[in-house]
Amino acid sequence: MSIFTSVTYKDIIPKGVNILSLDVSKTSTGWVRVLDGKIEHGVFEIKVHSDNGVLELVEFKNFLKSITEGVTFDFICIEDIIGSINFKTAKILYRLNLTVDDLVHEGVIVSKELIRIDNKRWKKHLKQLSGYRSTVRGYNDDKKMVRDCLHLLGFNNEVKQDIYDAYGVLLGVLYEKTFSSKENTKTKKISLEKYKMKNFGDEDSAFLYIDKLKNKGNIIVEDISDRSISLEQFWKNSSYDLDNSVILVRLRGDQLGRVLLKKKLVCYEDNFLVIGG
Repeated sequence: MSIFTSVTYKDIIPKGVNILSLDVSKTSTGWVRVLDGKIEHGVFEIKVHSDNGVLELVEFKNFLKSITEGVTFDFICIEDIIGSINFKTAKILYRLNLTVDDLVHEGVIVSKELIRIDNKRWKKHLKQLSGYRSTVRGYNDDKKMVRDCLHLLGFNNEVKQDIYDAYGVLLGVLYEKTFSSKENTKTKKISLEKYKMKNFGDEDSAFLYIDKLKNKGNIIVEDISDRSISLEQFWKNSSYDLDNSVILVRLRGDQLGRVLLKKKLVCYEDNFLVIGG
């Protein structure tokens, strides 16, 4: 049974707010935009391709500008990178993913909050919201499950899977904002220093290292290099669970603080710190 009774996805999305949800992939990005109660969705397809991902970044940045111009968002939500993908794809996705951060920090995109959620979490919450139950024991088709969940919540549009996933990301984040804040206060925060860490001076080396990890799960990406916050402050304010994930944080050397000495890390001009795994 759903935790709601006869409720649709439109009822779950709050009124009077501006939200952007993104399901970013290497070739296409599903998006859902909520502007003061009006819900729009679509798919942006990257039509250029390059070995280093530079052309993709330029095209993606222009797309983001086109759907955010003149809007102040209450929050933007993005799906984390899935760790099982190969190194080259992960690196391009990392750059695409952090393009949003860069544009927010530059003031090109205005958003009060930037939220990332991993694949397993938003799908779990989508099931909870819709009351979904698989009709076939042992059958596991994530794409169909997402569509079935949204059908139960009243979204029956004949659109691409990327759009269904973007709605799933949005509803998963809204679930956590509504229900998980109380749950999180009951869970004792694990000290940052308990996790394995390795620091790198460039993103390629960081991703090569992550690619070799056996238990990397999802890859969470964060860029705090333009923020006035230390690594420990960032961790204290986050709600990440690294049991099934690793986090890659881009930061300045001075933000490492006492973690630099306690974990005996090497400090670089640009730092790409891998936590977990």
